[in-house]
Amino acid sequence: MAVLLDRRLLGRALVAAVLTAVLFALKASTIAAGRDPFDDPWVNGFFYAGALALAVTFALTGAGLARRRGRRARLLAGVLGLVVGILLGVLVAAVAGALRPADGSWVWDEVNLWVIVLLTIVALLVLRSRGRAPRRAA
Repeated sequence: MAVLLDRRLLGRALVAAVLTAVLFALKASTIAAGRDPFDDPWVNGFFYAGALALAVTFALTGAGLARRRGRRARLLAGVLGLVVGILLGVLVAAVAGALRPADGSWVWDEVNLWVIVLLTIVALLVLRSRGRAPRRAA
């Protein structure tokens, strides 16, 4: 039995999540190439673009999970999706920070970003497979 989900919005959220992974990979590659992880404009640019793409992912996921089809309901669900996504991201970052070894390299600082993105992609793939395409108005 299909759950009432908007697969189109969840598909867009999946695209935004993959874009987030690409941007975070570019950020990690830039750091690995010897750039300063905190003061380099390329590193910061990739991080902020990835963070924005992740915020869009959370909002689109919330809108795709909305039970009602109205604009207000989708907007509210998008805002709630953003809030829940950020709270889950903070939780993942706290757990990753607690597991970080004392002598860990910069790679350990990136773990929380990757865990958040990969969990989001997996969740979207599962949700999208259980949903159904929205009906078109006649």
